[in-house]
Amino acid sequence: MKIWNNNGKETSVKLNTEEVDMSENKEKYSQLYKELSELIGDVATIKLWEHYQGLNISFPKKLYSNEYVRNFVAENKGKMSTKDIAKAVGLSERRVRQILKDLK
Repeated sequence: MKIWNNNGKETSVKLNTEEVDMSENKEKYSQLYKELSELIGDVATIKLWEHYQGLNISFPKKLYSNEYVRNFVAENKGKMSTKDIAKAVGLSERRVRQILKDLK
């Protein structure tokens, strides 16, 4: 894949663990990709674009699977407070207490 900088000069991008040599000018990207580039870097931004271009993607608020959360709560009951467990997995304290009750 080839990308051009603002001066019209070709800047190569080699993906899949190969080195990338790109201009540091983030203004070449549209707003979303500019934000992504600042957050995760040029290589990852281009990989995302290559794989998902043209698609609308929404990221669920829930990051962890139910199984992972149940295991995390089970492993950390007695070691961490309900509040700390809730914060670690992005749940409410009430939901953590419900999981703890279900584990009994």
